[in-house]
Amino acid sequence: MPGLGSRQHFPALTSEPDLVYLDAASGTPCPEPVIAQLTAELRGPAANPGRGGHPWARDALRRFEEARATVAAFLGASFPDEVAFTRGATGAMAFLADRWGPAALANGG
Repeated sequence: MPGLGSRQHFPALTSEPDLVYLDAASGTPCPEPVIAQLTAELRGPAANPGRGGHPWARDALRRFEEARATVAAFLGASFPDEVAFTRGATGAMAFLADRWGPAALANGG
């Protein structure tokens, strides 16, 4: 089976086989496994990780931390808490500027 980077995993791209899509700043085609997982999440119990003491919230937090650990291992991070999820590039840049910027500037960086 081809890897996740294969066109056949992207429904939006399979309908136009000659299309070369380079406009990731505007939006990004979603692969079928991601669509399936999002659909399953939307159909299941809804809770924010770490925002409640009920079973749904605890399960959401457990799955969130498992995802963080998986990403940390993939990236080679020393600890899972070195991974921060953001909503997009703008959020990531604001996070970095807020956390890293003051320390770098205080040291003459």
